[in-house]
Amino acid sequence: MALHWSIENCENYNELIDDNNWGVTNALIWTTMVVGLRNITADNADEFFARVDAVQKATGQLCHAVDDKGVWNPYMITHADIVRRIGLSTNSVSMTKTQFIKHVEKISEFNSKKIKSLYDEALNSVSVSA
Repeated sequence: MALHWSIENCENYNELIDDNNWGVTNALIWTTMVVGLRNITADNADEFFARVDAVQKATGQLCHAVDDKGVWNPYMITHADIVRRIGLSTNSVSMTKTQFIKHVEKISEFNSKKIKSLYDEALNSVSVSA
């Protein structure tokens, strides 16, 4: 299923697609699938942020943003970023809080196993070439 999204209900939505804001907007669009919330509303902005923040802390930053020199840098999404995008909507799947927590635990477990595997692979490649 394709991900469909809209920011037309966001205040001054055209600003959210300019070079300074698109990185965060795009990340939040795709992140709706990870956090299990289809929309950002005034009622769920705190919950949306809590889920985004948990994912960022478990897996690392979710996007890059342009600094004042025009350079893209890793960026941690803030509560203000979420509030600024109230009105964003997608057709992603919804998850309860419990489903979301289990989902992030699976992602974290997978990443832990992947890191160990990549580490072992790198160590073995050095040992073989030595």
